[in-house]
Amino acid sequence: MATLEKIRSKGVLLLVIIGLALLAFIVGDFLNNSSSFFHQSKENIAKINGKAIKIQDYQAAIEQLTNVYKIEYNIPSVDENTNLQIRQSVWENMLRENLVSSEAEKVGLAVGKNELKDLTIGNNPHQLVQGRRIFADPQTGRFDKNRLISFLSQLEKEPTDPQAREQYTTAKSYWMYFENLIKTSKLEEKYQILLSKALNANSIEAKLAFESKKATVDVNYVAKTYASVPDNKVSVSEKEIADKYEKIKERYKQKEETRDVKFVSFSLNPSSVDFSKAQTWINKIKPEFVSTKNVESFVNSNNSKPYKNIALSAKEIDPDLKGFAFSGKKDEVFGPTLFGDTYKMARIVENGISSPDSLNLRHIVVATKDKDKTKVLADSILTALNSGADFATLAHKYSQMQETAQKGGEIGWIKSSTLTPEIDKACSSHPFKSYFIYKDTTDNNGQAIQIMQVTDKTANISKVKLAVINAEVTPSQETYSKIYNQAKQFAGTSRTIGEFEKNAKKNGYVVQPIPDLDENTPTLGMVKNSRQVVKWAFENEQGTVSDVYDCEKQFVVASVTNISPKGYKSLKKVSPEIKTMIINDKKADLIIADLKTKNTTDLNTLATQIASKVDSANQINFESMAFGKAGFEPEVIANAAFGTPNKVSAPIKGKQGVYVIKVTKQTINPAPFNAKSEKSAINMRYMYSVYGAVEALKDKADIEDNRSKFY
Repeated sequence: MATLEKIRSKGVLLLVIIGLALLAFIVGDFLNNSSSFFHQSKENIAKINGKAIKIQDYQAAIEQLTNVYKIEYNIPSVDENTNLQIRQSVWENMLRENLVSSEAEKVGLAVGKNELKDLTIGNNPHQLVQGRRIFADPQTGRFDKNRLISFLSQLEKEPTDPQAREQYTTAKSYWMYFENLIKTSKLEEKYQILLSKALNANSIEAKLAFESKKATVDVNYVAKTYASVPDNKVSVSEKEIADKYEKIKERYKQKEETRDVKFVSFSLNPSSVDFSKAQTWINKIKPEFVSTKNVESFVNSNNSKPYKNIALSAKEIDPDLKGFAFSGKKDEVFGPTLFGDTYKMARIVENGISSPDSLNLRHIVVATKDKDKTKVLADSILTALNSGADFATLAHKYSQMQETAQKGGEIGWIKSSTLTPEIDKACSSHPFKSYFIYKDTTDNNGQAIQIMQVTDKTANISKVKLAVINAEVTPSQETYSKIYNQAKQFAGTSRTIGEFEKNAKKNGYVVQPIPDLDENTPTLGMVKNSRQVVKWAFENEQGTVSDVYDCEKQFVVASVTNISPKGYKSLKKVSPEIKTMIINDKKADLIIADLKTKNTTDLNTLATQIASKVDSANQINFESMAFGKAGFEPEVIANAAFGTPNKVSAPIKGKQGVYVIKVTKQTINPAPFNAKSEKSAINMRYMYSVYGAVEALKDKADIEDNRSKFY
């Protein structure tokens, strides 16, 4: 009892202790869970209407499209500017895919498996398939379905060999990109058609459309432009600008924060000393270039591009060297001569060559684990071919190059200049259409032997073998340091926007403005590799001046001159634009008042009075988009379309100035009103208008874009 009484006396304290323990347990559990939550949140590169886009998915899509670029353009890697384009393309694709699929799902739209199959490998594949160069016949450039089928057959089973598996993965990624793009494209097309079917012209619209283009007119006119009136003839108050701003405020609404930046660029160009050093170097090696017996070794030791011992046609030779290559003698040397930033020197190794520009080849690639067995098999295949065996059948059975084996060994048309010198020599040294064995003598480890045949060739053309030494003049370390120090000094003495502007003017530097930068803008205007400057601009306050940024062949110093937050652009930022509007409105009033005092019954007289001239605009109707040379002037077009023939109009306020017009000819279309035809034409326009549906979805969507935190 004593113990129980003691516990009771300490009850409040125990409740507090237990409560704290429970709270600690709950908070601990929350922190553990929220840690995972916050970590996941950090992995979100974006949210589209609440749906999270993971950085891993975005990066995987970038790698996939990068792979597509490499295959499409046959390049080993992509540069930074292409990387920026790829990232933006992936983002746009993800936006479209998410927004369209979400809307389509609501109304039951989908692209079925059979439909997708028909779009990819059916009788009439989607243009995204037909437009791929990888599926085109090299000779005709047209889509070849057999090449598509051969490509897809290689994706049916994943190989076990590591190298073959890597090629398989690359090819599959390439195909899946276009398959997904086709699916999204078709779904978007269905969505647009659905929207267009909801927009149907009625009889009133049809009648109005018919009447609007029934009359076509030719017009003479006199114009007094706003630019012809000095700005000091009118004045604009701050109140007028503010009042106008409130009336048209909606046009200045923006969904995201933007920033205005000004920057000074310091071009990283080679100095005269750099040119002199390059010239001295190339002149020094010229005597040996002229006399050497081993041209290939000399060029490879002194030039960035290795010498290829192959004959080149006129279109494959540097335009700067073409004239010399086909007019000079063997072993004659040209240059060194400066072209742009490069000293060029060339030697004719061999001329008077006449050979085909392209060859059509096929082969059977034989390879076994045993070198001797490979040779025996190759010899037996060659014997069989010479005895009349079918090449395609043997290629399917024995060739280890699956890509060509599936096509009966066909390599296709190949430019001679793209062949290795050894293969080119082997092809030219054997009789046309004969079978021959080729073994790469430079491959010491390779076991493969090729049985080859030239099945067709183009007509012979003149070619030469040309050895070239290029000495590109690049900025030396001294030049680099000198220009960098100039930029550094400018940045160091320009700590405010005022100093930035003042120092730039003092030193003759050009200040370049970039308005309305978005947080995800890839570059600073046309400056390459300048994404880093954009990121800096959004990490700093208005009035800040940057340090020096190295932006590929130029240094950049930037300043943040204005910040426009999400919502409406400030009155201060748009004041110059609004002021111009008001000035033009007031100039229009002055011009109209002045014209009313003139003789406006005759255009020639009026033109003389206002130091203008009579112009003409022909074939104008209410639907015209341009008024002769004056361009887009909707108010003038409307007045002209319904104007009275041979009557001079009252002054008309336009976009570029004030116009006085006279309809000189009116043609009435005698065709009767056809409601069905007019409705069809209007519905077609509606069809085109729904192409902007995705942009409308973007405007309505709740998009949280965090890409700038990662890139």
